[in-house]
Amino acid sequence: MKTCVVRRRFYSTEADNATVDIDLEPNFGVPKAIAVFYVENNSATDTFNTALGFRNFGIGFCGGGVTTCCNIAIQDNVDPTSAQRSHFTSRIISASNTARSTTFYRADVVSFLDSKVRITFTNQTPQTNGHLDAIIWAVTGDDVSAAVGISSFNGTAGGTRLYSQLAFQPDFVMISSCNTTSGQTLSSHAELTFGVATRSPLQQAAIGFSYNTNADPTALGTTLGDNTIANFIRGTTFATCDITAFSSSGWTMRTNNTLTANTVYNFLAVKSLSPSDFAIIDFTTPTATGTTQVGTGSSGFVPETAICVGTHVSTINSVANTQALGAEGFSIGAGSATSYAKLYNGNGTITYSTGSATVSGTGSSFFKFYPGINLYTPVGLSIGTVSSVTNATSLALTANALLSGTAVSYTYGTHGQHSLAYGDIDNDGGGSQVYSLASSRFYVSATAPSTITNQAYLNNFDTPTMSLGFTTANATTRKGFIVAFKGQNKSRRRALNT
Repeated sequence: MKTCVVRRRFYSTEADNATVDIDLEPNFGVPKAIAVFYVENNSATDTFNTALGFRNFGIGFCGGGVTTCCNIAIQDNVDPTSAQRSHFTSRIISASNTARSTTFYRADVVSFLDSKVRITFTNQTPQTNGHLDAIIWAVTGDDVSAAVGISSFNGTAGGTRLYSQLAFQPDFVMISSCNTTSGQTLSSHAELTFGVATRSPLQQAAIGFSYNTNADPTALGTTLGDNTIANFIRGTTFATCDITAFSSSGWTMRTNNTLTANTVYNFLAVKSLSPSDFAIIDFTTPTATGTTQVGTGSSGFVPETAICVGTHVSTINSVANTQALGAEGFSIGAGSATSYAKLYNGNGTITYSTGSATVSGTGSSFFKFYPGINLYTPVGLSIGTVSSVTNATSLALTANALLSGTAVSYTYGTHGQHSLAYGDIDNDGGGSQVYSLASSRFYVSATAPSTITNQAYLNNFDTPTMSLGFTTANATTRKGFIVAFKGQNKSRRRALNT
């Protein structure tokens, strides 16, 4: 099994009725399936969004010829507030206003190429100065089977539903749901759950996020369950679903509380060489900065990649919805190392000079870059760090280039980890105050649209024990979980300062 994590920014001027390439790791191969986590944003990396009128967050899966996603949107700084949730059966990305009258971003067509994902956006009208920040997790390998699909929960409390349409016995599954039926959009309520499960040992974990504009004050909360794969918040309580057993071609899903009949969930299922190639690890944030050790379960492997899910929940299997926490939200991050970047060959050629911070390209695709990416010569000499992208052939560095070159080839390096945060101020009777953030950290949380309470790097995978290096901590602990993936990593790497 091979897995990789990349971050891609989709600029509004790039992703309008255009086909866009996402570069995976060099020599990764053709992916079998991908998960795309995306948030609508207007700010630089590690800076909060402060201007967009609507904020979208979504999760898309693609594999085996099936593409699906779920999406939530909340309108910012309005009273009364507005929100919506949507499910799509043939989109990988979707973002709009809460009335769904204006499409900001929509991508339907996805194709897998060698070390590349290609998606096609439709005609759209993005918000001014906005963009989408996305994290893409991909899996491939001769020893891997993967599938993406849609199934539904049994709506009766205690009822079960069997999914048995896979051509393999899954070792791992991740799901997402926004509590709708297939292809449905519902207004006044933004709701999202994301969960994971392993077959052997049978473990699962899930987060739930809910923003209900029909309540006064607005009902807002997050929850984290360590024995469920789906959590739907109901005020101060929640409804849960869990996988009770895996079969040779799927799993049995149990509904523990009443749900709307035929509520659907999207899934991405994977079979690897061994079921012990996956591990789910719960973690608690520290109350002081420093290193916190986390493991990789009983298998004790050295991970290749990991996905991190964080919440504002201080107690597992409870709902965080009090003013004391300041805001309710969640984050999803992914990565492979702290201080490494993988080098990619750049498109076309570039021209740069020690007397200027501007880099010009010929046949280049600078839209692949976002602030913080580093440019190098083909032999690994540093040219500079990207500050902003003007268009496909022009960008600005954070300072004058360290070298000079005219119409020469180049490489670029991306940081090994990223996270996306999304949430809102709690119990805000004067209207919503939504925040979104794209971070260069593996884990991040916030208690207001401008305050980071916890953030951490994922240290290098040198041993089976992973560690999170917290550079910001809070006296109130938070709960989350990490999914670790064993694999092989033959990509070229170069150490970078972080």
